[in-house]
Amino acid sequence: MMDSKIGRQLVSLMLALLIGLSVSCGGSTTAGESAVAEPSDLSLLQPPSAPARRPTGPDGPVPTTVQGYINLSLQYYTEGEWEKCIEACIMALNLDPTSVIAYNNICSAYMGLQDYDRAILACEKALALDPDYQRATNNLAAAQRAKARVAP
Repeated sequence: MMDSKIGRQLVSLMLALLIGLSVSCGGSTTAGESAVAEPSDLSLLQPPSAPARRPTGPDGPVPTTVQGYINLSLQYYTEGEWEKCIEACIMALNLDPTSVIAYNNICSAYMGLQDYDRAILACEKALALDPDYQRATNNLAAAQRAKARVAP
């Protein structure tokens, strides 16, 4: 019989994959010098209630690589810790401002927070770096639909 914690983690991972949260084992995609995010761009994606700080890993040492922060963001996402997910992605972007996966994960987390404007901004940044990144295309469409549903 499957451990209930493992079962919940599998369900969370499957949900994350279904909605388009990036799960990666590789590096990032670049689209040239003009696609590099400026520090001021990252401030627009920072959660309003969270100062820029280094997130702590709940199950071990704090990551030091882009992939480590991406993995941490996935863990926070599956736990519904949207702001911590975003913080981990911001740390990844501080190391690699061209991480399409980090921008896409920020979009997914802002969808969880129902902050559709920031979700759209994050996916637009991902697509500026890699116009063919299908998860960002899907998440952008989902964020635009969600925003239209709540608009007066």
